[in-house]
Amino acid sequence: MNDTSTIKSRELSGNGEANSEYKVDKTAFAYTGIILFTYRIFTGFMQGFQQIGAGGAVINIVILSIIMLIAVKITMSLCRFMGSINLLEMCRENLGGFSKTVLGILAVIFIIISLSNAVTEFSELTKVIAFKTAPPFFLILFFVLIVLFAARSRLTAVLGVFSVLTPIIIIMLVLLFLTSIRYGDIKNLFPVFGNSFNDTFVKGIRNISIYSDFILLLLSGTVLDKSEVKGVTRSIEISALIGAALNIVTVLMITLCTAYPFSKDISNPLYHIIEIVYYGRFFQRVDGFYMLTVVLTGLLYISYLSNILIGISGDLLKIKNTKPLDFLYALVIMLLSYALSDRYINDRLNSYMPVLSVVFGIILPLALMLIMGGVYKLKQNKAKQKKRD
Repeated sequence: MNDTSTIKSRELSGNGEANSEYKVDKTAFAYTGIILFTYRIFTGFMQGFQQIGAGGAVINIVILSIIMLIAVKITMSLCRFMGSINLLEMCRENLGGFSKTVLGILAVIFIIISLSNAVTEFSELTKVIAFKTAPPFFLILFFVLIVLFAARSRLTAVLGVFSVLTPIIIIMLVLLFLTSIRYGDIKNLFPVFGNSFNDTFVKGIRNISIYSDFILLLLSGTVLDKSEVKGVTRSIEISALIGAALNIVTVLMITLCTAYPFSKDISNPLYHIIEIVYYGRFFQRVDGFYMLTVVLTGLLYISYLSNILIGISGDLLKIKNTKPLDFLYALVIMLLSYALSDRYINDRLNSYMPVLSVVFGIILPLALMLIMGGVYKLKQNKAKQKKRD
């Protein structure tokens, strides 16, 4: 399978070019998927696993990862069957233009909230790690400028950056795991099922929102022929496997290195582990590697979402020049991010977002794909029947 393919599509950027023909690296979709599936391990999201208690956190992430891998397999199989990975266009072709409009509006809202939350999270992380005295607005402005820059870039350029930086991030994560393993204690895995069956297998289901950005891979706006779709969907399946493995190893490492119930009160479990790493005077701490990994991950995640946001908006509004939207969305995201830096507002959002993210990011696209698969099959059968007649 060739790594690159010629794709005809509407270019998702503010350059106003439609139906252009360009080259894209199929593996870039795999790298993109890895970031979308794993970026939350650097944030306070991981605290949700530790609140389950001891080994229950590990069992929980393993079960959720298996569920997500099954969902990805089903969705990608249906994409291959219908010959596209563009969820919006598939909705238009199989369910009508209204369904595409509704889904597009929901996607825009989802991406704006996700972007604002990500800008807030990565700004706070950067402040804690390196710029402890910097005002929050300064760091928010830095990431908002990334939003503006990425929104004005071509999708292929953004994917190209993923191809370069994602392997570096994976290597850094592996190094962080290796430097932390000596601090693990197998006793911290007990009790194996955590606090209770209910916490691990019922309440813990909300943690599957760690994979809720899966829908964004179906909103890239590219329309591929059948041979190209096959390669891209296989790449996404591989990215899901790698992402699941990294998430499982991260939860396992955090659980081994922090004893319950102390672990449930740590706001950023992974950074806490990094802080205690010590290998003598020459290599005392790995905070610098961690900061670089966090910033690179944040840059990639924010860049991809910004580009997709502008692409969907331009498609829905049917406008070629989307440059005014770049500044409008940058302003909206900056204001929302600053509002979310308030602890009360942020806590309120985090109490609802996991459930909403699961519904929109996983359940909805899977349900739509199943419905559209049935509709597509019926259309094929009718077309065959007409030929026979």
